[in-house]
Amino acid sequence: MTSRRSLKSRLVLSHLIVSLISIILMAVFAGRSIFQAATSEAEHNLQGLAFATSNALQLPIQQVREGQIKPEAIEEMLNLMFSDLPELSFTVYEINGKAMVDSNSVLPPAANAENAPEVIEALESDMGLDIRWNGNREQTLYMAVPVQREIEVTAILRLAIPMKSTLDAARRSLLVLLVAALAIASGVSLFGWVLANNLARPIQVLTQAAENMEQGDLGVRVRPSGPEELQHLAEAFNSMASRLQTNVNELRAFVANASHELRTPLTVVKLRAEALREGALEDTDIATRFLEEIEIEVDRLVRMVNDLLDLSRMEAGLETGKRTTLNLSSIANEVY
Repeated sequence: MTSRRSLKSRLVLSHLIVSLISIILMAVFAGRSIFQAATSEAEHNLQGLAFATSNALQLPIQQVREGQIKPEAIEEMLNLMFSDLPELSFTVYEINGKAMVDSNSVLPPAANAENAPEVIEALESDMGLDIRWNGNREQTLYMAVPVQREIEVTAILRLAIPMKSTLDAARRSLLVLLVAALAIASGVSLFGWVLANNLARPIQVLTQAAENMEQGDLGVRVRPSGPEELQHLAEAFNSMASRLQTNVNELRAFVANASHELRTPLTVVKLRAEALREGALEDTDIATRFLEEIEIEVDRLVRMVNDLLDLSRMEAGLETGKRTTLNLSSIANEVY
């Protein structure tokens, strides 16, 4: 079944589809970029905090190893350092993977590749990083860095912070971006509607004028409007309508003249035929004269019919095939 959507609806729909596709593509790429940027920023901030904290732990860790202070002192120190970051948790591991200090005061199991891959990575390099779900089903960023005394690694510090606030901020940024994109899409759709209306209105006017002409209103005209091409179309329509009206008027005048010209010989033929039927046939002279007049009028009718045929052939662009020598002098004298 053939769709018969109007030009206006097609243009508006095309603008809307293009806008929606643009918004979807923008949401995919922008969303990915926003979340990647937010995650990278969170990693960068946590990395700076982790290295600063590891530097602060160099001496206390050494003191714990030498028995000068207890691990609880390190826990108190870290709780004080992170008092303005309640969502941040920390764990300090010995180099054998055993937990020394934890922000929850309950030491976790020894670190391995499954429960603390970032700690294992930090033991093998300068830093370990992982994002995974914690025991509370929260997506969490884990950062582990070594604590060094001169060149010796004395412990591993692991910091963990939930990604909820970071992801929520990214979602808010994406939402603002989508709202702005929807506003732009609405503006584009509105522009498409105005453009479609500007294109469709002149076409509708031309269509209505053509329908009026079909119903016999040959005096209908349209005012050129819209784009240049539609203005040219309206001007061509007006020119066609004027020419058609002129041709129809000329045809009507021609038919009236032809009717008048045909009426005279037909009237003569009719009157002479009636006279002959009513008794003029008995008078040889009168009958002969009437028959001659009838013959003359019939010849006149034949010439008029031939002229009409020639005119219709010329109007159709066909050659009549008829050539006649004219005496211009006699024609001029008759006119004069």
